[in-house]
Amino acid sequence: MHLDQTLVNAAIELLEKRFPGRAGIAAAMYTEDGDILTSVYFEPQWGSAMLCAEAGAVCEAEKLAK
Repeated sequence: MHLDQTLVNAAIELLEKRFPGRAGIAAAMYTEDGDILTSVYFEPQWGSAMLCAEAGAVCEAEKLAK
């Protein structure tokens, strides 16, 4: 499997911005147009509406679909 450093860097940049000095989980993916979408793992303090990092990016892609 090929490691895409551009996607890794985008995920790291989001982690550092969203969770400075803390641990977190992020994902990055390309759109068909070559844009990069990123998202983070979401776990609310209360309730059960958890969302994995990958699902967030996929939902964003669907929202932007033409």
